[in-house]
Amino acid sequence: MKTQQEWIDEVMDEFDYDKVQKVMESLNWTWMTIDGTLTVADLKRSTRKNLHETFTGATLSKSNRRVGTGGFIIEVEWNKDLDCVDSIELSFVLDSSLIFNTNNY
Repeated sequence: MKTQQEWIDEVMDEFDYDKVQKVMESLNWTWMTIDGTLTVADLKRSTRKNLHETFTGATLSKSNRRVGTGGFIIEVEWNKDLDCVDSIELSFVLDSSLIFNTNNY
């Protein structure tokens, strides 16, 4: 079974931080907590912290967790049958829309 660190390292290794940084720079995207242009190191530092917090929250609560900040979304899926993390997703979102069927409520 993978450790928390192994999950986080793997999802971060698969993520294209360079692409996200270029998009953020072209849009003049800034964060209140960082002065100036965001670097790849800034993005990695922030997502690593949030990945650890989200993973820990899922593990302690034994439930799915989702956190979004600064354009990044982190989702950790908990498998109740196996009592372990089933998946972890790191994404960067520029736009999204979600519509519910209100006829069922």
